[in-house]
Amino acid sequence: MKINNIWAISVAIMAASLYSCNSQPDITLEDHYQPNNILNTVADSTLAAHCYNGTFIGRASGDVVAFKGIPYAKPPVGKLRWKAPQRPDTSAQIHEAYYYSKSPIQTRSNSILGSYNEIGEDCLYLNVWKNRADTSTRKPVMVYIHGGSYGWGSSADPLYDGENLVKRHPDIVIATIGYRLGMMGFIDFSAVDGGNEYADATNAGLLDQVAALQWVKDNIAAFGGDPENITVFGESAGAGSISILSVMPQTKGLYQKAILESGNIAMTYSKDESRTLTEKLIELTGAKSMADLINIPENEIIALNEKLNSYANFPQRDGRIVPSDLYAAYHDGAAKDIKMIIGSNSDESRYWLHTFKMPMILKMGMQVLFENNTADFSDDDNDKIETFMATTRCEDGWELPEFYNELMFRLPALQQAEYQSENGADVYMYYWRYPASIPNYGASHISELSYVFGNLDVDIYTGSGNLDTLLSNRIQDIWVNFARTGTPTDGTYTMSKYNTTLRATTFFNSGNDITTETKPLDNQRELLSPSLKYNVNGNFMHLSLNVPFVWKAAGVILLCIGTIVAVPIVLRRRKRSIRNATEPN
Repeated sequence: MKINNIWAISVAIMAASLYSCNSQPDITLEDHYQPNNILNTVADSTLAAHCYNGTFIGRASGDVVAFKGIPYAKPPVGKLRWKAPQRPDTSAQIHEAYYYSKSPIQTRSNSILGSYNEIGEDCLYLNVWKNRADTSTRKPVMVYIHGGSYGWGSSADPLYDGENLVKRHPDIVIATIGYRLGMMGFIDFSAVDGGNEYADATNAGLLDQVAALQWVKDNIAAFGGDPENITVFGESAGAGSISILSVMPQTKGLYQKAILESGNIAMTYSKDESRTLTEKLIELTGAKSMADLINIPENEIIALNEKLNSYANFPQRDGRIVPSDLYAAYHDGAAKDIKMIIGSNSDESRYWLHTFKMPMILKMGMQVLFENNTADFSDDDNDKIETFMATTRCEDGWELPEFYNELMFRLPALQQAEYQSENGADVYMYYWRYPASIPNYGASHISELSYVFGNLDVDIYTGSGNLDTLLSNRIQDIWVNFARTGTPTDGTYTMSKYNTTLRATTFFNSGNDITTETKPLDNQRELLSPSLKYNVNGNFMHLSLNVPFVWKAAGVILLCIGTIVAVPIVLRRRKRSIRNATEPN
């Protein structure tokens, strides 16, 4: 029996109203998009970087020089729309590198600051920060890949500004990269006439990242960086991207170390899950072929994206660009040459309070997701989940969010770490526990990033009430020393290598409390790890509302409505009956 469409509509309206009532964040995007102009001469050689596709002139803030909006590929427009990125032409021109490029096409989101930058198809650019006080020429390089569920995000986000990180660590070079998102970066055209010529569109955003890393390797020496000592780091979809990149043959030799924050190989789609976005695009445009889609003007693409961004795909396990079984790829040692730090936060799922605002609504939405996700699980796995729910006691009854903290974040990361360790790679695990000051958020998704970049003034994910400068300094030092030498240490504390015997994990509790725990939350791991095979990824676009929770909620609502309607009628009848009984004959 299918649920009545009115309930689906009601839930959709509720979700939309909740999202739309979110207020725009109070933000100012410094150096927001402006075109970088062509110059005639180099006025100050300390601000110049000579690359194969041009000389780029940065701007200084004290000793830190920022180079923004450097193209690493040809603009993916016109005939290059939905094609793999193309290497930029060799050039001797001199360019300003003062301003960020446009952000990739996306809708504005109050939880993604970079989405308020100007957007456009021409978005394949990167940014570099160096400290000219250190004149060495073989500096360790750290390349950041931003998150945003593969449908949002931007290297123009003030959270990822590299100035403070380079100011404290003048012997490193920082780069941040942009890549295509949503329907421009992850869409499957295999069922569309002419789609066979656009097979790369399925994972074009990942190929953009490969092109950016290749550009960094080829040109970073111009900024004082060492092309043989590159560390990639990223969060959420950025860490998920790095998890995939690390087993792709195209990235071999492009980096040696990786730091994965709250993202992993579970953040992918099957071919079936990827179909919805394409079907919706065809439905809205009436397109009959790829020729029709290629000819849609950019302004119409942006308008279409307003309706389709919620359907944004994760990378597809297509078996061509992305392995069809990423767990097997790690098991077989495809990433064993990469040293890794992998970790998650203790309250990842509470991030979505940015959208839903009220804890009760988030819990209700998770219940519907949970009943969908577990509907096809085996009886044995569901029994283990039931035991997990019965034995896990979280503050304020957050057991269900803890289920998703485990199955979507911590446990996939643990599985990657296990396989890396078994194949002889150096791998380190961490668990971020320092809470935000925002009520109910705890140590939510993204809450560590302000600390990693030293941008504590960007407090959208942390609140401003309990900022810990010492914790920021210490995690920066640990990350940077890992990039320098492969050993994650701040001089006082050194992370222990992960193995399946002790499962040593670094707990970031506060600046004064960084500890090593062995076999943390091991009972939860044993109960839920068997469910990793179902590839739970948080996809909510294929949810059925024909689940017990919705029916029960519908029953309660109908009962309440019935009560509201019936009580006045009963009272009126009772009043009439009393009046009739007391009136004289």
